[in-house]
Amino acid sequence: MSLLFSFLLLLQMSPTATDSNLVFTQPVFKDVPPQVFIFKPGAGPYEEVAKEFSELIKFMAENKMPGQLAAVFYDDPAKVPAESLRWEVGVITNQPPLHTEPYSQKIISGRKTASLIVDGLPGQNRERYQTMLGFIRQRRYIFKPPAMEILLQPQKENADPKTEILLPVQLLRRGK
Repeated sequence: MSLLFSFLLLLQMSPTATDSNLVFTQPVFKDVPPQVFIFKPGAGPYEEVAKEFSELIKFMAENKMPGQLAAVFYDDPAKVPAESLRWEVGVITNQPPLHTEPYSQKIISGRKTASLIVDGLPGQNRERYQTMLGFIRQRRYIFKPPAMEILLQPQKENADPKTEILLPVQLLRRGK
């Protein structure tokens, strides 16, 4: 049975996310609070997700809704063909509008995570997962999917993009 992987890609719109010193060289643990996710499901190659963002930006503007653009991927791309990948495109916000049609709304639960901030774009960090899983195991935790990748800083003329990888964890029970 394969693990279910989710990659949450966020374009954070706060000015604090653009700090050029945002790289952790080692994973750290951090708590991620629950968040409202307004989304539309889709399927297919990752490239199709970007097309959905322009419609989502219009929705955010029409509803005067602050938030973070997000895409969630539910399948392990190493095991699922690109045309069969399941994903959701949406926005994470603490100020959801009353009516979200054609989008649905759900709560992404809060959890403890292993966090690593790296240079590069979300979806291009699979080689970092093994290092993070080793960090998690050494500290007597286990990885509890789904995983998230958050775009903290988009690529700019004078700066590389920054991505935060978040792997949810749970303390390993004694005797296991």
